[in-house]
Amino acid sequence: MTTEMEYSNLPSQPIGQNTANEKELDINKLIEEAVEPRVWKEHVVKDLIKFWDKPEAVALHGGLFHTYRTNTGNDLPKDQEQWPEEFKQALKDPITVGLVQPEYNFVRAHSRLTYAFGIAFHMTGNPHYLEVCRKGALALAEAMDGNYGMHVTQETESGKWDADYKLRTSQDLAYGLTGLGMYYFLTHDNTILHKIIQLKDYIFKVYMDDGKGYLTWYPRHTKDQDVQIVAQLETVCLYADAYAMSA
Repeated sequence: MTTEMEYSNLPSQPIGQNTANEKELDINKLIEEAVEPRVWKEHVVKDLIKFWDKPEAVALHGGLFHTYRTNTGNDLPKDQEQWPEEFKQALKDPITVGLVQPEYNFVRAHSRLTYAFGIAFHMTGNPHYLEVCRKGALALAEAMDGNYGMHVTQETESGKWDADYKLRTSQDLAYGLTGLGMYYFLTHDNTILHKIIQLKDYIFKVYMDDGKGYLTWYPRHTKDQDVQIVAQLETVCLYADAYAMSA
């Protein structure tokens, strides 16, 4: 890591001038490549999906993909003494300590990964990516909770789902729809469409406050009437994506 002292010893360089070893940027070429499909396809395959496309990453643990992975893409060890430094530091930071809960797997993380593999298949045509997307979507369908929408957390050791629907947020439920929506877009599987409609109806029935004109964070009839912008954004984003994919 470069320190402030080291920066102070660097030779000064007038803004806008190139050093002898620095290549001058070809702006037109950069713009051309930015809209070149080949560039984006290579970015997905070589830079992004390979981080996740590992047997342990796409294996179901209980009922979900593992939420927590290290910066190298490996499973987070059960023994905290073996955790990589980034996780140890996160536990010491008051801002991030609440984000590290390896005793749970989260539907939102599982659904994002399902969506990502769907995108990878859509861009490359690789059937392996579609198979992972399908595995993720079927797991999301299994996470549906009868008349109470969808489970949003699962204990990693026991596989036990969360039971109190009043603690589920509209944001988490909207995230659950993300992976289902992508798989339906790719396959038009009517069984999945039924699940999508069922969960969508539940979100608007339980969380939509018609009098105030917005989605509540927790079910609107609970005492906690906390209002979160993400309760609106994630749901709107989801349905905008769904409309764009089905239009």
